[in-house]
Amino acid sequence: FDFSELAIVGGDEKEKEAYLQKPYELFRAYGQSKLANLHFTTELARRLEQKGSKIPVNQIHPGEVLTEVMRDMHPIIVKLYNIFQPVAYGFLKSAPQGAFC
Repeated sequence: FDFSELAIVGGDEKEKEAYLQKPYELFRAYGQSKLANLHFTTELARRLEQKGSKIPVNQIHPGEVLTEVMRDMHPIIVKLYNIFQPVAYGFLKSAPQGAFC
């Protein structure tokens, strides 16, 4: 997560435009989405607790799960992933296994 990107929230139009001109980077976008999920869950827990709710809110890491996250990678990386995927099935979780708590 690049903390300089926080400037776009309250920044002026030039700062926002400069941010939008950055090239898309898959891993940065993935990392930002994971961080956003953590912030959302933390805030949800805080608000529910503040209201006196007994609803539990959990943040969990599913471990290493085989998903389709590689589908948009460079073709060479996808090819390597496909070569090693059968081996990975021996010690990584499938998507349904990762979804089960």
